Amino acid sequence: MDVLRCLFGVPVGHVLRETNFRSWGGDQYEKWTYDESDASGELIARYERWEITTIRPLVTTDGWRKLDPAGNVLFETGDPAP
Repeated sequence: MDVLRCLFGVPVGHVLRETNFRSWGGDQYEKWTYDESDASGELIARYERWEITTIRPLVTTDGWRKLDPAGNVLFETGDPAP
């Protein structure tokens, strides 16, 4: 989780918690959701991270985005989520 804290830029004193994982599809599609909370427990941001592996050709793409508590995208990087 320390790697994700660094990747997402979560400050010391905030909590990052995995809240959901989903995997599906003919190609392998995996998606994780994380919540960032401050010391008082207030939701600060939500993060979505994904990896997509296609079989033909064998290629893995990935990316992530940061959302505010209302669900608005604040930042997105990597390959677009499907």
